[in-house]
Amino acid sequence: MKAIFRIIMLSTLYTMFLYSCKETEEDENELRISFKTENGYTFQNEVLPGGAEFKVGIKAETEKVNDPLIRFNISESVNNGSDSSIYTEDLKTQSYQHDHVFRLSDTIPGNTHEYTFTITNRDGKLKQLFLNVTVD
Repeated sequence: MKAIFRIIMLSTLYTMFLYSCKETEEDENELRISFKTENGYTFQNEVLPGGAEFKVGIKAETEKVNDPLIRFNISESVNNGSDSSIYTEDLKTQSYQHDHVFRLSDTIPGNTHEYTFTITNRDGKLKQLFLNVTVD
């Protein structure tokens, strides 16, 4: 009888493990964020002169209607320093797009600005994109 109980218990634990892994994989694909890659948008790491303007476009969405996107944030870090938020928008949507024009006010050659684009859903899950712009 103990052997049957152990087999049932192990089978139950194994099934629970597989189910929890499946949920994690689905959750990872729940949020999507990408750069707009059309002409006129910066969507990959660049080297630009100080004072240059560049435009970045973001497309974001979630599969779950009941778990909408609630926040979009852009933060900037210079030379791996601390992040500072430069744009935040509260949302309540399943699909979102944003265009942002940046001016590279830095004129020190070699400085690298890392921009982080973050979407957050109602459950607190987030997805990020990163873009580096180096001053020429």
